[in-house]
Amino acid sequence: MQLDVIQTGLKEVEADALVLGHWSGAPFGGDLAEVDILLNGAISELAGIDANAEISGKRGELILLHTRGAIAAKRVLVVGLGKRPEADNILLQEASGTAVRFLREKNLTNIASALHRSHRLRGKGSKDAGPDPVKSAEATVDGAFTAIWEPGSHKTEKSGNSSAERFIVVEPDEGRLGAVTNGAERGRILAESANLARTLVNAPPNDLAPMALADQARAMAGEVGLGCDILDEDAMLRLGMGSLLAVSAGSENRARLVILKHTPLPNGPAVAFVGKGITFDTGGISIKAREGMEAMKGDMAGAAAVIAAMRAIVLLGLPVNVVGVAPCAENMLSGKAYRPADVVRCMNGKTVEIISTDAEGRMVLADALTYAVRNLGAPRVVDVATLTGACVTALGHACSGAMTNDPPLLEMVRRAAERAGEKIWELPLFSEYKTQIKSEIADLKNSGGRPAGAITAGMFLREFTGEVPWVHLDIAGTSSTHESRPHLAKGPTGVMVRTLVELASELSQ
Repeated sequence: MQLDVIQTGLKEVEADALVLGHWSGAPFGGDLAEVDILLNGAISELAGIDANAEISGKRGELILLHTRGAIAAKRVLVVGLGKRPEADNILLQEASGTAVRFLREKNLTNIASALHRSHRLRGKGSKDAGPDPVKSAEATVDGAFTAIWEPGSHKTEKSGNSSAERFIVVEPDEGRLGAVTNGAERGRILAESANLARTLVNAPPNDLAPMALADQARAMAGEVGLGCDILDEDAMLRLGMGSLLAVSAGSENRARLVILKHTPLPNGPAVAFVGKGITFDTGGISIKAREGMEAMKGDMAGAAAVIAAMRAIVLLGLPVNVVGVAPCAENMLSGKAYRPADVVRCMNGKTVEIISTDAEGRMVLADALTYAVRNLGAPRVVDVATLTGACVTALGHACSGAMTNDPPLLEMVRRAAERAGEKIWELPLFSEYKTQIKSEIADLKNSGGRPAGAITAGMFLREFTGEVPWVHLDIAGTSSTHESRPHLAKGPTGVMVRTLVELASELSQ
């Protein structure tokens, strides 16, 4: 979809539809009042004064009007924004996405939007600075571009709905045009990067084996100017990555370790992002139940988030050194597969007794975390992984779990997630939990059983970061949605792409 930011009056905007926002309980004003006058009161007539009014501003409400030549746009779509004091960038993203998906179902391809300005999106300075045009534009465009993604790329008969071809942001004030353009471009980059992650997670595993995922990362890096190194199994064997290679041993598809580097500054990295990249997870010999196993093609959502976030970071030109590490492997069954009761040696020298071959994500992350700290010199690390069903049991699908050895770093991640509109909730790493992963014959067990399953997985990962500040994000419950929403297609969500970008942005300052 093409993005244009234009400086013109709302009357002159040529489009199939012009999107305007309306706040619940608020009188008509600004853009809405201006267009209402041009349409001879058609909007305010529908608003009415009683409970049966067609336009109330309720969140997600949509009313489509034909303009009959009164303005250049053929239609006006009024989208409800909810109560203005409660508004934030997530509400504006949802409103924009809802509008675009609705209009696309009408086979409308040329969509314009006024900015839905929220006073909670303020600029720098005093509380009276007014809505921040950068943030308003970013949220509006991010929501629109996120909304156009669909999962049915392998269907031979496509949906009858059109693909939106052009999204126009309208800014009448010339003095705000530069800020609006910058915000719109940032929103486009964030949405397209999140959509890249969604596309990777959505890919069937026969198309996206570990080597193919590494190739996708390499191709993306070449397009945007990221540094990229890919280690094959021989290189990993020389480095002593016994835990990652153990997971891969049962598959015909060979493992890869992807390293992406954004290094605009002469010093070392400020942070490493590490993402779990299990391109398909059968559970290995500890095989999963048949029902729902097809969802395990998405067990590489952490790696997808890291790869996509690195794309956004370089395209945004953030002045901070960031490295992304994605251990890519497939957990399959064969005569070469690793077994319960095996003992493997990790890159940092620690030995692990295998209790469950289905606890494979922490095994590949163990060596990747060691590589990020020891070989890349990362002073802080954030890992992202669809790690445990226990996290879904604990937190459901509303938020991701977070664990840390460093509260100040977690607070940075929390702030980044809040700005990105992605919820996280901390789970404790009390020392008592470590007893569950003690082994009688090795340094660690790779599973502590059902009790506190998400936490004991975090305790395991903590053993591979040393004293380096580290945050673990378990996205098992948030990496996909099981039903369509007005602003978002069913399927992968691209969760944590925006949070990682926001964290890198804060570190750059």
